[in-house]
Amino acid sequence: MKLVAWNIRHGGWKRGPIGPAIIAHDPDVVILCEYRSEGSEGLVEQLAFFGWSHLIASDVTGITNGVAILSREPLERRSPPLGGAPFDQWAVEAKVPAGRLSVIGVYAPLATSLGSSPALQREFWHAIHVMMKARQHEPIVLLGDFNTGAPVLDGPNALPCSDAFEVLPSLGWIDAWRVRNRGLNDFSYSQQSASGPSQWRIDHAFVSPPLAPSVRGCRYSHIEREQKLSDHSMLIVDID
Repeated sequence: MKLVAWNIRHGGWKRGPIGPAIIAHDPDVVILCEYRSEGSEGLVEQLAFFGWSHLIASDVTGITNGVAILSREPLERRSPPLGGAPFDQWAVEAKVPAGRLSVIGVYAPLATSLGSSPALQREFWHAIHVMMKARQHEPIVLLGDFNTGAPVLDGPNALPCSDAFEVLPSLGWIDAWRVRNRGLNDFSYSQQSASGPSQWRIDHAFVSPPLAPSVRGCRYSHIEREQKLSDHSMLIVDID
């Protein structure tokens, strides 16, 4: 099973190459971060036309950023994995019966995100920790835009909530990219400033212990970011 997670930047384009870029990777399951009810309609329709017709998405309105999970095979909506509002806009869960696993798509809020605050950002990460502890024996993939990473390893400096991110491996879950690319460094987001580009690895996939042996590969596709379709690279995870 191939999963693709991608921050499509402010809902993506109603018409444009984002859809074809996803289709070219031929995934089984697609996780869209920064999905919007107003702005992602055309992309969702295009993907449905080409076979990804099963959709579970955050109940967001307007230009609020959420998460959508699309699949070729039927999906079963699960309860919001982190609880109700506002966390249900930033994390969506779907069971994929064909793969005998659950997928949690996540778009971790920034302190400045619409509907967020520094306190809510911290509460979000606390909810992530609680969920991962409670459900470590289930076959789950948690992936998407975490908006943070490990200092030095994943970027030039510490990002907000990097301390909360560094707790995740201690909960027994596996950083799929780090396990499959030992000793290497890569990045998934690039920001241009007057002093030059800064690059971080902030798009991640964590798998629960029962699923860890099934991870066959994890990589980033940078060509889409280099073509400026988004400011994020695609995250691609292969699970047997």
